[in-house]
Amino acid sequence: MGNVTRWIKQLVVLVAATGLIGPAATAHTLSVIVTKPYGPTGGKTTVYLCWGHRLPVDELVDGSTLTSYEIVSPSGTVTKLTPDSGRTLQAFEFSLTESGVYQVSVVRTPTVVTMWKDGRGGRGHHIGPKSEVTLPEGGEFTASLRSRQFAKALAVAGDAQGPAPGPLGLPIELVVVSDLSSLQTGSTIKVQALFNGQPLADASITAASAQLNPDGRPELTIKTNAQGIAEFTPAHAGTWILGVGQRLPAPADLQSQFDQESYGATLSLGIRED
Repeated sequence: MGNVTRWIKQLVVLVAATGLIGPAATAHTLSVIVTKPYGPTGGKTTVYLCWGHRLPVDELVDGSTLTSYEIVSPSGTVTKLTPDSGRTLQAFEFSLTESGVYQVSVVRTPTVVTMWKDGRGGRGHHIGPKSEVTLPEGGEFTASLRSRQFAKALAVAGDAQGPAPGPLGLPIELVVVSDLSSLQTGSTIKVQALFNGQPLADASITAASAQLNPDGRPELTIKTNAQGIAEFTPAHAGTWILGVGQRLPAPADLQSQFDQESYGATLSLGIRED
């Protein structure tokens, strides 16, 4: 198990004191945060997970909801992390033993959410399929979907240059397709959205700063072109969280359980000052 650093502990106290930990909203997002996205080869950094809406910390993450939690080294070596039991930040410290770009990847276990309204205007929701819900008199389902979420973050060790690492093969993911030197203020960063390995055209990619935007609302939304590529220029340094989503009808054999399949991916980038 990784050790939570003093910085993380202080951050949790700060967040709790300022009231940033709030009730769950309708659609949570999973993100990976790297405390030091740039460091010397041989140095250390810490990663933790953000679940909810607010940045850089919202709700704690239950380890049982994670399918995988991995660190992929610049040479491709995969280190599998064992999530903490119970609800924590799922923080791990690791060494930057290789020069280049590390990728931290997290996959959340698919979750089915069903929502309905009754005949008097009341609303309710259930974590589970439609088949587990007994509608009240006059009630009807308003939405039912299976959520699949994937999160990545980059950590750069040493004086890494050249192209950013390619896709990890997740069902949906965001990949930086511009040079690593573009990850700074004033530079144009190109990212590509992929769905099942293919470019995701005409998709909306959101971008939110973890430093200057504690409510987590996107500072901008950009559209992908036919090649699934979109561009943005960060106005300030710090950690930026990019997000993309895709919804499809449920498979025919599962439509009695839920109506839609929802996919979401985030990518955390460290942006340096020019």
